Amino acid sequence: MNQVNVLLGYDPKSTIYPRTNAKGEVKYYLRYYLPGRIRVSRSATQNKKEARRLMFEKNQSLKEGIFDDFDFQRIPDSIKEQLRKPKIKLSDALERYMRATSYNRRPNTNRDTYLVLEKLIGMIPCQFIDEVKSEHVQVLAGLLKAQGLSPASVFSYLSLLKTFFNWLIEDAEVLEGRNPVNKVKKPPRSSKVRDYLVDPEAITKLFRVSELEGKTEIPIVSLFRFLVTTGARLGEVIHSEWQDFDLKQGVWKIYPKPHCPTADGLGWYPKWKKPRTLELLPQALNVLKSLSEKEETYGLMNLGDKAVWKKANFVFTIRKKVEIDGLVSHRDLRINSTRRAWFNLLNQAGVLPFQIRDLRTYFNWVLVSQLGLSNKEAGTYLGNSEAVNNQHYTPVSLGAISAKLRSNGPEMILPQIAA
Repeated sequence: MNQVNVLLGYDPKSTIYPRTNAKGEVKYYLRYYLPGRIRVSRSATQNKKEARRLMFEKNQSLKEGIFDDFDFQRIPDSIKEQLRKPKIKLSDALERYMRATSYNRRPNTNRDTYLVLEKLIGMIPCQFIDEVKSEHVQVLAGLLKAQGLSPASVFSYLSLLKTFFNWLIEDAEVLEGRNPVNKVKKPPRSSKVRDYLVDPEAITKLFRVSELEGKTEIPIVSLFRFLVTTGARLGEVIHSEWQDFDLKQGVWKIYPKPHCPTADGLGWYPKWKKPRTLELLPQALNVLKSLSEKEETYGLMNLGDKAVWKKANFVFTIRKKVEIDGLVSHRDLRINSTRRAWFNLLNQAGVLPFQIRDLRTYFNWVLVSQLGLSNKEAGTYLGNSEAVNNQHYTPVSLGAISAKLRSNGPEMILPQIAA
């Protein structure tokens, strides 16, 4: 099949008409024009309904500038030279991009990538890939900012769009010229994204909540208490299993688990695939001791085009009615989302909203400021390097700085200066 664009002013349209041969047999033919006003008559079928279907298909092909070899050979060379490369819709290009690159991403990442790109190209007032200009992307960046997205999120979205257009230019080779995202001024990415310190009073209020009001299958109270007393990542906690803990020794081993079911498939791994062993605080141990080990727990795995339930031994679970192995019943399942339950807990405690990941920064503050660990020691406990712990998990308080300056007395290390 040869694809070309329809010339400006060309009106693609086909019709059918019958012919009767000497034997009285009726046969239907397609009649249409090609670019250059080349009239074509082609034998179609003896069935009128089938002929109408072929006519509709031909109309669609002509509108899209798609010509088969029979047609393409009849287009004069002078016209062929005027015809440009096929125009590709942004939506079609996105489908091609996802099919070609999905092997390199996890299922959840594929889904998120598609949804973000679908949203972005939907905000660009262009139908075809070769119509997108830098000014369109610059306006898009402004729209994203106006929607309340942080500079880091806008930067991330534009980077994703840039990768998409790079693929169209360099890999698929269906787009010529420069990437329209290249000249767009991107907002700076903040290097300190987790230096917010939750008010200790807010933590106290959350600890006062012993049970969440209303219906919720997620043990969000226990989950909160364990997160704030370990500083662990949410993914580390919801994928923790009873065999990872030694309650007598008060130890939690976080390590690669190739047979653990996750939403992305089989196998869970800590960040950077670095194992570590934590000596748990008494408060964290008490949270675990308050929970009962379930007889059977399950995790849903995405395996390509299907999802499969697999047995595990998760500590924190959600109880739901599901069908497993043909039997519908209530089961204890791995937690996949905590967002709604978390904000319900904040509301019930009367605490201003903050992200669940901020509990990790809070615990780092406890380790360093309250328990006397160095930043390197706290980073090791949290599974961070000292540099990352300093940059991302160490809150800074101007009030605390002022208090230290007043209390320590600069005259101890600096000479007095007369006014």
